[in-house]
Amino acid sequence: MENNIQNISSPVLGLTAELTDKYAHFPEPVEPEWGQNFSFPVDAEQLNDTELDTWMLRLGAWRGYVSSLASNLEGQLAVIEPAFEMKVGVVMSTVDLPSDRRTVKEIVRSLAIMGNAELTTLWDEILKLKGEIKILQKKYDFYTQQFETISRVVSRRGQERVRF
Repeated sequence: MENNIQNISSPVLGLTAELTDKYAHFPEPVEPEWGQNFSFPVDAEQLNDTELDTWMLRLGAWRGYVSSLASNLEGQLAVIEPAFEMKVGVVMSTVDLPSDRRTVKEIVRSLAIMGNAELTTLWDEILKLKGEIKILQKKYDFYTQQFETISRVVSRRGQERVRF
């Protein structure tokens, strides 16, 4: 049975590359030039219109960039994770347990993963992708919150100008 599941990681990782290549012709944002750390204004009301526009452009650029990175990683994860789960299921059925007592599924799963170099490699890749996606999602949320703060100030100023 091991021969049937051997080398699944190579085709799966090849499939992720194929998927990435398939959509490579879509334009993607490059990392914005505004790459230095910044201090968000404590009182956005004190910013002039040009500064507000600059903040919106910068935060919008970073949101787009981070979103693009996360979408690429999520695509890879969507290919790797189901293949990994399928292989884990097969390997779990072949794990020899040291005793006859009934073992919890998580223990068998862990033994299967740790006892198979290919599964360990895929598991490590899944963990890496999930961690990177989580970080990028939180950064996106962070930029979105700040973008919305600036946007509210811009909207409020626009309404005030219309009233006068």
